[in-house]
Amino acid sequence: MIDPTHVFDAEDSIRPTVRETPIVHSRALSASVDAEIHLKLENLQRTGSFKIRGATNYVTTHLETLQETGVITASSGNHAQGVAFAANRYDLEATIVMPESTPRSKVEATESYGASIVLSGDDYGAAKERAYEIRDRDGATYVPTFDDWTVIAGQGTLGLEVLRTRPDCDVLVVPIGGGGLISGISLLVKGLNPSVRIVGVQADGASTIARSLEKGQATTLDSVDTVADGIAINSPGTKPLSVIESHVDEVVTVDDDAIEHALARLLETDKVVVEGAGAAPVAALLSGAIDVEGEVVVPVLSGGNIDLDVVGDIVQAELDRR
Repeated sequence: MIDPTHVFDAEDSIRPTVRETPIVHSRALSASVDAEIHLKLENLQRTGSFKIRGATNYVTTHLETLQETGVITASSGNHAQGVAFAANRYDLEATIVMPESTPRSKVEATESYGASIVLSGDDYGAAKERAYEIRDRDGATYVPTFDDWTVIAGQGTLGLEVLRTRPDCDVLVVPIGGGGLISGISLLVKGLNPSVRIVGVQADGASTIARSLEKGQATTLDSVDTVADGIAINSPGTKPLSVIESHVDEVVTVDDDAIEHALARLLETDKVVVEGAGAAPVAALLSGAIDVEGEVVVPVLSGGNIDLDVVGDIVQAELDRR
C-alpha cells in the first residue's frame, strides 16, 4: 500500500502534463442542502476527466520501459483518452482497444491524441481480453485502469489540490467505479487530515463496492445498468477495495433519476457540464443520501465527457418532471 509521500511524488511527475483544476463555490447548491458547497471541477481537466492523472503517473514512472514496449489498454472512454494523451506527451506508441459499441465521438477523441484504435467485443470485458491478446502477441505494456498503486497515487493528487484550496473541508464526496480515484484521495487526505469525512457514491445499477462492503468480500455483479457510464464497473479492484475498507467513512448509492436531476441542476444553476459519474456526488447531496448540514463540502465532479444527445435527453426528462 502507498502513503501520502507517493502522492506528493506523483504530483511532481504529472504537473507538466496535468492541470490543477479549480474549486468554485455553488451558492444554489449550498442553499439547497444547508451547507457550504464547493465544486471540484475536474470536468475541466485535460481530456475531460481525472483519468489523465493516474495514466500520466504510470507513464512517467515506467517511462524507460514503455519507450521500448509502447502501451496498450482497454477502455470505452475516459481512461482511453487519458492513456492516449499521456502516451502522446511522451512520444510513446499507444494502442487502445474499445468495445464496438463505443460512441464515435469518443473513438475520434481518443484517436486525436495519436493512439491506434482497435474496436473489439460487445463490452469492456471483451475489449480487455482482446487487449491482453495483443499485449501477449506484441509485447506492449498494459496500463491498468484502477487496480495499480502507481495509478492510484496519480489519482490521489486531486486530493492534494482540495486540501490546498479548501483546508477547511469537512466532507469530501467522490464518485466510485472501480475505486482508483477514491482510494488515492482517501490515502492522501486521511494521512494529512484524518478529520475529513470521505464519502463514496455509486450508482444503484453498478454498486459493486457497496455490495462488497456489505458482504465483507469482493463482489462481482452479473451486469451493470446506469446512465453514469464512467462508474459502470461490475467488479472492484483488489487494491482500491482494501483502501476503501480502511480509509473511506461511508459509501452510498443513488439511482439514475437522482443522477440525471443533479446533472440538469448543475447545468441550469452552476453552468457546469458533467457526465453522469461527475454528477453522482451532487446527486447524493440533493437526494439526502448524505447528511452535511452546516459543513464545508467538496463534491468531486470527476469528468465532463458526455454526448450532446444524452445531455438533451436528460434535460428534456427533467423538464417533463416539472
